[in-house]
Amino acid sequence: LGKDQVYTKKMYFYQSSQVKDAKKKFRLRLFALPSSENMGKEMAYLLGTSLNCIDVGSFTDGETSVKIDDAVRGKEIYVV
Repeated sequence: LGKDQVYTKKMYFYQSSQVKDAKKKFRLRLFALPSSENMGKEMAYLLGTSLNCIDVGSFTDGETSVKIDDAVRGKEIYVV
């Protein structure tokens, strides 16, 4: 892959549109659930940021457990 390109399953290439404003970049939190982790990584790459940590599991009764390992108060949150 080139510096400003991301390869997708349909073989399209996109120019990078990174978040240039440091204040916005500081407020941005991007999380990807297990089924969309690859797409989340590509989105993080395009935005010039990292994918934030999230743990997904299940409780003993079968309900889904989601634990966010980052501070999110006052942040802009995006879940993929």
